[in-house]
Amino acid sequence: MCAYNSVNGVPNCADYNLLTKTARGEWGFHGYITSDCDAVLTIHDNHKYARLPEDAVADALNAVRTSLRLLPIRVLVGCRFYIKGALSMCSFSVVGGGCHWRCWWREFVRAVSAAATFQVGVCVVDVEVGVLFCYPGGKLPITWYPKDFINVPMTDMRMRPASGYPGRTYRFYDGPKVFEFGSGLSYTTYSYEFIPSTPNTIRLNQLTHALQPTDEGPHTSRSLYVSKIGTDTCDRLKFSAHVGVENTGDMAGKHPVLLFVRHGRPGSGRPVKQLVGFQSVSLNARERGEIEFVLNPCEHLSSANEDGLMVIEEGYRFLVVEGKEYPINVVL
Repeated sequence: MCAYNSVNGVPNCADYNLLTKTARGEWGFHGYITSDCDAVLTIHDNHKYARLPEDAVADALNAVRTSLRLLPIRVLVGCRFYIKGALSMCSFSVVGGGCHWRCWWREFVRAVSAAATFQVGVCVVDVEVGVLFCYPGGKLPITWYPKDFINVPMTDMRMRPASGYPGRTYRFYDGPKVFEFGSGLSYTTYSYEFIPSTPNTIRLNQLTHALQPTDEGPHTSRSLYVSKIGTDTCDRLKFSAHVGVENTGDMAGKHPVLLFVRHGRPGSGRPVKQLVGFQSVSLNARERGEIEFVLNPCEHLSSANEDGLMVIEEGYRFLVVEGKEYPINVVL
């Protein structure tokens, strides 16, 4: 992938010496070369290297191709209305090209099958027409912020919210969302339950009796510094959380199960929730299964204090899968 910058005054994506002579000739690279997003556009708009946008395209093609043949694609007049009409006749449509969620076609969409990667179009088509012969499900790996989020200064990278500032990431952001981190769809439905074999009390005092809890934690509660507990003791504190999953629909399905932890006393700088594990499970219609998550209290039940040091506070945590919660009491 050629970058946005230039070398010796020549934009990378227009540099024949770099891409063909050096990469292909001296380094023996025989794969395909692609530009980063808008990197060809910057040849004209930002670098001012090409006189016209069309010249930028020609420079980029000539920098890498040897015997490349392009399809005779012609510009369609009124393609917006062509797309709109096509959408009305299809049960599903694949829309790409960097369009954001505020696009004009949003009013015609009842569900999002996938979003936000370069290969999504191919994957969605394969799934919808049955090429993969499966019924997948997915979860969003991001928080989908509303368009007003552009008003948050890009230079303000604080995670935790403050007055007039909504915070960042699913762990701390407290503003409105278009879609939640971890939300998703499937061709079938599922139910979840925590298996009673999951412990409901974690007694750190049995293995850390030589340590004295401090009241200097991030939220003025008794806590232990993770660094003082030690790796060996943390390993001995590991426990398993067992989650039962049932496919309650009429189709086979595969989907990721996300396990979160939230603190019993939210706020005061604590994360809203934190992802501590995820696993994919494949189940036939009406089939039940069980997933085991191995958790380490030092890693998964701790939080950072104001100095950035990880501490484990006493009190309740809640394991969360979809709408199901399981309480665990941490005893110091």
